[in-house]
Amino acid sequence: MLNFKRKLHLSVLLILISTLSIFSQSHECGLESQTTSNSTSSPSNTTSYSGSIDPAYLATFPEVSFEIFFWIIRRSDGSSTDVVTYDSVLENLSQANSLFAPAKMCFVLKGYDYIDNDSLYNNPVSLGTITNYATSNGYYHANAINVYVTDDLVQGNGVTNYGSDKMAIEAKHFLGFWEVVPGNVLAHELGHDFLLLHTFGSSAQGNTNEHVTRDPNDPDYNALTAGDRLHDTPAMRAFWQEIPANGSIYDIIDTNNCAYIGGGTDQLGVPFAISSFELGNPMAYTWSPCIQGFSIGQMIRMREYIQDFPNNLSVQAMVNYNPGVDLYVKDTPNDFGVEPNTVSSTLWNSKDIWIRNQSDFVEVHQNPEFDPNLPNYAYVKVTNRGCSASSGTDVLKLYWSKASTSLTWDYYWTGNNFPNNGPLLGNQIGTVTIPVLESNEDVVLEIPWYNIPNPADYDAINAEPWHFCLLARIESIDDPMTLTETTGLAYNVKQNNNIAWKNVTVVDLDPNTSGMPTGGVVSVSNFLTGFHSTNLIFKSEETEKGTKIFEEAEVTVQMDEQLYAAWEKGGRRLTGLKEKKDRKFIITGEGATIRDLVLEGNEIGTLNLEFNFLTKEVSAKDSFTYHVIQTDTGGGKIIGGETYEVHKTQRNLFSANIEGNTKVDKNEELVLNATSINEPAVYNWYNNKGDLLYQGLNFSTLVSEEQTILLEVIATNDGFKDYATAAVEFNPNAIENITPNPTKDNIVVYYTINKGSTAYLLITEVGTGITKPNHNLDIDDDQTLVNMTSYKNGYYVVTLVVDGNKIDDRMILKE
Repeated sequence: MLNFKRKLHLSVLLILISTLSIFSQSHECGLESQTTSNSTSSPSNTTSYSGSIDPAYLATFPEVSFEIFFWIIRRSDGSSTDVVTYDSVLENLSQANSLFAPAKMCFVLKGYDYIDNDSLYNNPVSLGTITNYATSNGYYHANAINVYVTDDLVQGNGVTNYGSDKMAIEAKHFLGFWEVVPGNVLAHELGHDFLLLHTFGSSAQGNTNEHVTRDPNDPDYNALTAGDRLHDTPAMRAFWQEIPANGSIYDIIDTNNCAYIGGGTDQLGVPFAISSFELGNPMAYTWSPCIQGFSIGQMIRMREYIQDFPNNLSVQAMVNYNPGVDLYVKDTPNDFGVEPNTVSSTLWNSKDIWIRNQSDFVEVHQNPEFDPNLPNYAYVKVTNRGCSASSGTDVLKLYWSKASTSLTWDYYWTGNNFPNNGPLLGNQIGTVTIPVLESNEDVVLEIPWYNIPNPADYDAINAEPWHFCLLARIESIDDPMTLTETTGLAYNVKQNNNIAWKNVTVVDLDPNTSGMPTGGVVSVSNFLTGFHSTNLIFKSEETEKGTKIFEEAEVTVQMDEQLYAAWEKGGRRLTGLKEKKDRKFIITGEGATIRDLVLEGNEIGTLNLEFNFLTKEVSAKDSFTYHVIQTDTGGGKIIGGETYEVHKTQRNLFSANIEGNTKVDKNEELVLNATSINEPAVYNWYNNKGDLLYQGLNFSTLVSEEQTILLEVIATNDGFKDYATAAVEFNPNAIENITPNPTKDNIVVYYTINKGSTAYLLITEVGTGITKPNHNLDIDDDQTLVNMTSYKNGYYVVTLVVDGNKIDDRMILKE
């Protein structure tokens, strides 16, 4: 059964009023001079307006949409007093779209981003100051309306210019400050962008020179030449500025029914005649909760401007006459469905696709867990960024494949097998119908996943933990694929917002949980028919702050035999990695690259990426995102990738420690002991060549040469590790003893030769300096017999000489 949660982004009417703050909360709009905007048009110089108020004529205009982008200005450290969020943006956009909908106009979210700049944030600024900085520093999108949300404007609550594609709005009004309804200020400024004046005209004091009469035959009629130059908007003042001294808005507007109760008149003294709908015009200075919509004349004026009037807004460059339904699944958080996707560098990391091991709708991705009887649950968030409601007949199809950096459509996803009758490459999870979605509405669809393959089926390929890629495809008659799909999956995802891809391995490292893997497997393949060379790039998430994961963890890449052989064929080229034993490599820098993997057509290899945090380097940072990216060697085109989300739990840190005597004689037994870390752990002992000598707490071996012994201690539960070294040194070469002493005939000289290739004994008579013939020694022995029967009585010095160097000596007496 289909299960889903939906969210409709609607504005909230805030009607809480404080009499003391009413006037200060009023909407005031600034219009900069034409020299500070990119407009060359104004209501006073256009002749394109027909003056029509005919609804049938309005109905002849086609639906049209414009992309809109929001820039949120914050302090340099990313903070702000009034916090503008994605939901705030959608709330404003939804309200503005509801007001423009009768004009068959719609604004489609291109995205939002931040400008972190103390100078812009901490001071009252003009639109010109903002836009000069923005356009000079890349905070501007051509062919879109750019909205700058800032803390304090010098020109009012919002500011733009006629025909401009740039505006600014104060954050507190954008968020719904007191009685201001979010989106009404945005709609007001958008009206100016499409050539609408204030309902009272261009007077800075909110007065009007327009007469009340609407009879074109009346000699006082001036509706098309005075005020806002529209027939179907009545003569009026700015209501906030009509408030009498010591009065309130209640003296002008009955806020219970939005009726005009003021006593204003035109210049002829004729009382204003204003209906509640007219009082609620978005271009009036009125009470925000009363705003209801534009007049027919205003809407026709905007549509004629869009259609005919030449202007620097470049309306025709940004207009879309087929807004319709546009369903999409985000590729990354900064993807708002614009095609092609040029903002996401890792197209396989959609946050709008995730797995849960139980049905709970929690938006945190988990690795699927195999159970032959119970399902996991896949979730996909679908959004309608278009201007029209969807039909309710569109479908979402969800697929799985084994995690890979190189996938094609549709071979890897539709029930095919690994080569040589291997296990499944992938299959479909399910199909669900997408319910009706209004503009800017999203829905989370739940799909039970029953056909998760048994991990044991893949042990022959790679027995380490190996998770899944997920692929979501929206199939719709109203919203077909923008570009025809190819076999290249990355291309399909980039070009079509109906397709989204999730290729993520979650690595949870918790010292209190046993049996959790410290990494995961991903396959690497060549889906072409002939030999092809490819690269693998390892890099951190670009937006991630703090230390890089390889700076505080040992990041290990282990290739299987096929992948290693492909690397050897390409010349064994590496950047930012150090090769170890058993086809293992350690990442040493950002952008580490395994170059020129030469794979045969349709050949598939695997690698296992593991993360072991080093207790001497670990920081307080607890989450990391790391990517493996496969690219084409020739042009560097991205083929695909895998993302690892690594989460570590803060723990009591430990140190590796070695106890024992490290000074020994050659071929003597060396005994070293590791200090227990008092938790489940592996203790590995290596020689200086990287060979594993032993695994366990207590290590002993016969020492044939001086060396450094490395102890690696790995906590079993979370893979944290530390190293210790012991420098094993030989005792010095020496004469250990001579016996008997004194002697009458023979002596036995006991010696130790740990280092050297030749050795002998030099015997010198004391007093004369006369030396006897050298007595050669076997360096692998430890004693020798010296016959002294021919020596005359007296004292002698016995000297040990190794490789020509005098090392040690003893005195003896011959009697």
